[in-house]
This record gives sequence, C-alpha cells and structure tokens, in this order.
Amino acid sequence: ESLSYIYWGNAKGEFSVKHRTELPAVEPYNWAAGDLNNDGYVDLIFANMAEVGRHNTENFIYWGGKEGFSKARRTALVGDACKGVSLADLDRDGYLDVVFYCQNPNPKTGVLIYWGGKEGFVTTERTGLPNDGDGTPTIADLNYDGNLDLVVHSKRADRPAVIYWGDGTRNYSVFRRTAIPGSEGATGSEVADLNRDGYLDLILTRRLKPTSFIYYGDARGTFSVDRRQEFVSVETQGVTVADIDKDGWLDVVCPVYKYKGNRATLSRIYFGGPDGISNKSLLLLPTNGGTGSQVADYNHDGYNDLLLISHRSDGDPNKIGSLSEHETDSLIYWGGKDGFRTDRTLKIPTRGAHFDNGVDLGNIYDRKFRFDYESVAYEYGDRSGDRIDWRAETPFGSKVSFQVRTASTKNGLASAKWTGPGGEGTYYEEAGSRLMTPAGSTWIQYRAVLESPDGADFPVLSEVVLSFR
Repeated sequence: ESLSYIYWGNAKGEFSVKHRTELPAVEPYNWAAGDLNNDGYVDLIFANMAEVGRHNTENFIYWGGKEGFSKARRTALVGDACKGVSLADLDRDGYLDVVFYCQNPNPKTGVLIYWGGKEGFVTTERTGLPNDGDGTPTIADLNYDGNLDLVVHSKRADRPAVIYWGDGTRNYSVFRRTAIPGSEGATGSEVADLNRDGYLDLILTRRLKPTSFIYYGDARGTFSVDRRQEFVSVETQGVTVADIDKDGWLDVVCPVYKYKGNRATLSRIYFGGPDGISNKSLLLLPTNGGTGSQVADYNHDGYNDLLLISHRSDGDPNKIGSLSEHETDSLIYWGGKDGFRTDRTLKIPTRGAHFDNGVDLGNIYDRKFRFDYESVAYEYGDRSGDRIDWRAETPFGSKVSFQVRTASTKNGLASAKWTGPGGEGTYYEEAGSRLMTPAGSTWIQYRAVLESPDGADFPVLSEVVLSFR
C-alpha cells in the first residue's frame, strides 16, 4: 500500500503537512467523494490502479463520520486495474452508484457499475460494459431526456469513444450506445457549454497525441466531426473547465504530463471567448509531470486560484545526486489582478499523484456556483396562494431562494415566467413569505435555487411547503 493525502484547508488557503490526513491506498489513479450510505457524512473512494502489484484488487471506500477517515472504517469494491471512478444516481433510486473505468483484460467489463441500494453494494448488483476506459468516467444528460448518460473512451487508436445512453433504469448496454466519430484514442473527457448556446459540448483529450478535440453539442445530443474544434494540448490526460478570469466565458486548463519524454513541462491554460479557444489567448505555467488540476478561490480573496497536480520531477544530469523523483511538489498558483505568476505559488508536497477527481466546481453547463431544482407540477384549483415555507441548512454563506410559475393548465407551465414576490426577476428569500398567485391560474410549479459562495459549500434543502387558502 501507498499513502494518499488529504490536505485540510482554512480561511487563508494554507495547506501544510501539519494539517493533513494520510490514508493507505494501492497506487490510486483517481478518487471520488459523496455520501454513499445517506448518513449525512461524505465518504471517500479510491480507484486503486495497483500499477506495480496485482491488478485485480480492491478499491477502498473510507466511510465518513464524526471521527473522520481511518483504516478501521474502510471497505472495498473489487475491480481490475481501475484508473477512474465517478459517483451518480444513474437509476434514480435515491442511492449513489459507483462507476469504475478499468484497464481490464476482460473486454466485457472494462467499465464496472456498482449499483447502490439500501443494503449497500454487492457484487451481484453490478453491470459490466465493454471498453478499456481511461481517466475519469464522465456522466451527464447529453440528450436532455432527464436521464444520465455515460461517456466511455479508449486510448486504443482503433476504438472510438462511445456514449451509453441512460433511461433512468439500470439498462446500460451495448444496444443503447453511440460511437463518437473521429474520437479514436481519447484518454479523457469533460463536459460544459463552452459556446453558451445552451447545449453541452464534449471535450475529448488524447494523452498520446499532441492535440485534443472539442465536439460542440446540439439539441439532440449528437456529436460530429463537422462541429469539432482541434486544439494543441500536448500530452494532457484530463482538463479542468472554469471561468478563471471571470469574463463570462469558460476557460480550459490542460495539465501537461510530459513533452518529448521530459517531465519538466509547461501546462496550458486556454482562455475562452466568443470565438472559442485558440493559441492567441494562451498562458503557459511550469509543472512537473502535470496530471490534474482544479480551479477554486482557496484563500477567499475574490480571485480564482489554480492547483496544478504534479506526478514526477526530472533529475538534472549535470548535478550529482539529482535524480528523477516521484516525490515532488504540486503547485497552487495564486490568482490576482495580474493573473497567475510563477513567483506567487504555494508548494504542496505530493508523491506520484495521478489525476484529480475529475469533477469541476460549479454547474456542469457554466460552472457557476448555482444549481436549480424544478419541482413537479401541482394543481391547486380555485384557491389562492397563502405561504411558501421551506426547511434548509445554509452553511458558510450558502443560500437558498425560490421562484414559482403558474398557469391555467399543466401544459401552460412550460411557457410561463418564473416569478417571485415582486414579479419576474425577483425571488422568495425568506421562509414563510406570502405566496403570490394570479387570478385564473390553477397549476403551480416551484424552482429552488441553491447557491454557494465558493463552489464547495452548498445548502441542503429538506422540505418545501406551498400553502393555499
């Protein structure tokens, strides 16, 4: 076993070895976090690649609790050389499912889905899908039918990336998948609305090639070579998408693993704009074998910071004792008025770190720290609105607010305007507020808006009550 580190943050963005937790893992490549057993605590799961050991090995789950994480509170899910892991409720039963990408010699189980349930995870409740998946599993509703789809890619030059279409059940199969044209050899993927047209776009990286692709989406969730942009990524496994400079356009961070065999690399940031990304808006930052990244305001000064994860440093052939070493520093580049600078960084000791967790902070479309939940439609008849109440936890400056829309028919709700107590553009921000409903309406729907100050701390909404009289 090797050690993985959790560096605990504080208000100043200080990360040090004095405030970190060390957890055993087996050469892990990826991790994911979520409340797997619905007990209110975040659990942590490692995708154990076991690069130098037996590939058919256990992927550790560290169960969260009041006492924190420990080896004494650990279980495992078996996989074969798992390189990536993601969490989502694929079958919409209220329990998180676990998706592994495996470098598996069995072509039928390159992807493993462990289905969550009341009794936890069992090997008899799992689904295997073909493909030797690489990187982090990408999960999103790509065809806008309300169900989660799964993007699977392969580094093999003769195998394209595919989309397994979800239907809200456990029916993910080769009979419900679509190959993405021209995507052979993809090793990573990410999803966002880069061109702000309301549709999700798909980024496919190719670590074994100098370039990667952006496939621009459409209303049907189809991706084609005709709507594809190629950009130079050098050797990038996975990207991070965020509006780093806060200009309203999403930017793309490409950690560079190596260049012509050299691990002393220059990782790339493409700044987005109306015309997409290009070399005209490119920033290069030093890394040592960049394998992952994250954008966040770690020190709460109002500027986005950039974490670049380093895997390995190169030695200096001109210095005695200067060897290639997996013990190297990952870097936080502190943001500021003048952007990122090489003389304004924080070094974080890491040891052979692989990848990040593959999930960017913020909404999957625009990376804003806001998520909307739309309720089902309710018929309230000839009554009028009385109150709107809710129960929610709002830690660390997070916020919940509401809007409603009404119509005389259920079908009419789709074209109705969302309103608050002062009409369109306003929100119900205090529980117990008077619920405003216009004359002639008999159907209502509410929208809960969940907002975070930093992308990490969100409200927890447990109950909503609409009262009528």
